[in-house]
Amino acid sequence: MHPVAKAGFALDKAGMDKADCCVLVLPSGRSAHLEAGYMAGEGKPVFTLVLEPCEPELMSLLLGPPGHICAGMNELFNRLGCP
Repeated sequence: MHPVAKAGFALDKAGMDKADCCVLVLPSGRSAHLEAGYMAGEGKPVFTLVLEPCEPELMSLLLGPPGHICAGMNELFNRLGCP
């Protein structure tokens, strides 16, 4: 693995390990789904934010309860308990 890729991975992984939760913003790339799966596997809540119409992703239910799927920023902030 290239040293730049190694360093980038280490930074991203450290950030995930320190995070309290994950927000998967759809549509997104493959890495984002791997990161969300890792976070779910670590027992951290994963919220899926859908900002534009897209094909439903049925397997996102593996990341948490249906209530963790948010259709906008206000809904996400409410679910996160932000004032």
